[in-house]
Amino acid sequence: MLKKVLFTGAVRDVIDYLNAMDIFALPSFYEGQPFSLIEAQAAGLPCFVSDKVSQETNVTKNVTYLPIDDVTAWKNEIEFFSFSDNRIDRRDQNVKYLLRNGFSSEDNANKLIKSYDDFKVNRR
Repeated sequence: MLKKVLFTGAVRDVIDYLNAMDIFALPSFYEGQPFSLIEAQAAGLPCFVSDKVSQETNVTKNVTYLPIDDVTAWKNEIEFFSFSDNRIDRRDQNVKYLLRNGFSSEDNANKLIKSYDDFKVNRR
């Protein structure tokens, strides 16, 4: 596996790594809101995710949920996935969808500022 998988640790240039990937796999037992999954969807990657991850994270409807305890299901789903569509088109479509639905950093910063303002008003 070490010849096919690269464990990088923390990196700053996440998008460069996502653009070099063929798929995004998240075989996790516990996740809250995995922002890495949102980033992978924005990059247009086919996403294969544990059924333990919240279905709410499937914001682009391009995530495949698989049983965490069924290695054969993961192998088969990834091995027989059709890479026939254009990833660049999928990426562009996903980014537009995410921006329209409040996933921009500007939208989130404004929501955070509003929350702080509301908190200050309610404390008076």
